[in-house]
Parts: sequence; structure tokens; C-alpha cells
Amino acid sequence: MEINIIVGTNIKKIRDDKGLSLDKLSVLTDVSKSMLGQIERGESSPSINILSKIANGLKVDLVSLTVKKSEATELFKIKKPTIKDTGKVQIFSVFPFELNNKFEMQRIEMESQGEFVENSHIKGSEVYIVVFNGTLTISVSGKSFLINKGESFRFQSDQQHKYSNETLIGCEFSYTRLFNN
Repeated sequence: MEINIIVGTNIKKIRDDKGLSLDKLSVLTDVSKSMLGQIERGESSPSINILSKIANGLKVDLVSLTVKKSEATELFKIKKPTIKDTGKVQIFSVFPFELNNKFEMQRIEMESQGEFVENSHIKGSEVYIVVFNGTLTISVSGKSFLINKGESFRFQSDQQHKYSNETLIGCEFSYTRLFNN
């Protein structure tokens, strides 16, 4: 979603929640009614100065205007996968990373002899793996771990780590990265 749509949606929701008309918000912020309307409709990308005036008028912090709010329910469509290892690894984003989330989730399908390496993640982040089919080998901290169908594995991901399928059959697993910072 584009930032101007997020900002406009947030301003309108906060304004409505506070029972303010565009006229009243214009007086509180010293921003014209027409400019406020354009911003709420996502037709204008306001400057930091204008956003600051609006945040002050609404008595909210500036960040609350720029972050997409999570809905009580939300449907995500799984898009085309990212391909690694010349097609042996397909990574489907199930819940993509967003600034206001503390996690991301992927479904990964790995053919026989497929592999990929990830560099270290942010300090304090953890990865949770659940294997649905096949056997996955994870190498982290100089050790290799075999995770079989129906098993789960968790590790600190602030160091380089490798995922590989050393078997003759495919492997399918979920990958959830939790950001603790």
C-alpha cells in the first residue's frame, strides 16, 4: 500500500474517532480544508511540516499517521515465489514483513539437493521452522541439525545460517522470523 494512502486513511480514522469535521481539523492544524481532503483521499503527499501540524492538531504522534494499522481480519494473497538455487528452492511469502509487525512468515519448498544461505539477521531475532514434508538440514553456529517431517526447530538468527535438503525427496517447511527488537 502506498504511503500517501496509509497516511490519508489514518488521518481520516483518527479525525472520525475524535468527532472532528474537516473544518474543525483545519482550524486546529492551520492546514487548509481542501489540502486535508486531498491528503485523506490519498491524492497528495504531505511534507513532514504538514504532517507535524496535523499530528499536533490531532494530539497524536507523527508515527501513528504513517504506519499501516492492522485490521481485525485481513486476507493476504500468496504471490509468485522467490526462486533460489536455480529453481530448486521456492519461497512463498505468507505474511510479509511490515514495519508494525514483529514477524514475517514464509512457506518454502525445496527440491532434492536444494540449498540456500542467509546472512545474519538483526540481533535478537529468532527463526522458527516447522517441517511438513521431507527432511531439512539447518547449519548454524558450526553445527548441523536434521529436522524431520512433523518436527519443529528454533534458533537465534543473528549469525549466518544455511538450509539444505540432502535427501532424494522434496522438503516443505514453514519459516517464521520473529523480531524481538
